[in-house]
Amino acid sequence: FRNDMGHRERAVTAYLFSRGPAGDPQAPGEHIGISGSYQSGKEGRLLFFNGNARNQTLYGSNLIPPGTWNHVVYVRDGAQVAAYLNGKPELTGNAEAVGSQVRDLFLGARCDQFGPLKGDMAGFALFDRALKAQEAEAAAIATRLADALKLEMDTFLQKELGVDVTKLNQELESVTKNVNQN
Repeated sequence: FRNDMGHRERAVTAYLFSRGPAGDPQAPGEHIGISGSYQSGKEGRLLFFNGNARNQTLYGSNLIPPGTWNHVVYVRDGAQVAAYLNGKPELTGNAEAVGSQVRDLFLGARCDQFGPLKGDMAGFALFDRALKAQEAEAAAIATRLADALKLEMDTFLQKELGVDVTKLNQELESVTKNVNQN
């Protein structure tokens, strides 16, 4: 993900992932985001929140600068929650699982559409089990490697073969949309 909003522009800078009932203003569930101005001294940190009723919040320790690409892995294993930022442990703690039967997932905003991400997401993966710390680190490394390979490929296509990579990517996006519509 890449967040382009400053950390003091709203109470929560952005929500990245949310599981909870659509449109519920109490937002029971599991929400991962970037803290904003709500908690002084915690701005720009990864955060976990399980809704207004339980109001349990966990914060990471590292500042996430706006405009930077980052990788996050969120893991729940029973009452234990953990999040990894760029492959490194960022927050951990116990938090009650709220609304665990809800299957609605939201990317780039909370389930009630609060705190939408102003930026980009490059990918999302959902696993049917809790990942171990080594797996979270490996996922971050694999993502960075894929990004580096794409950059190298784009550079090669552009410099060595004279391909307009921007135009090529637009054409590929158009073809993908057409395939998905049919």
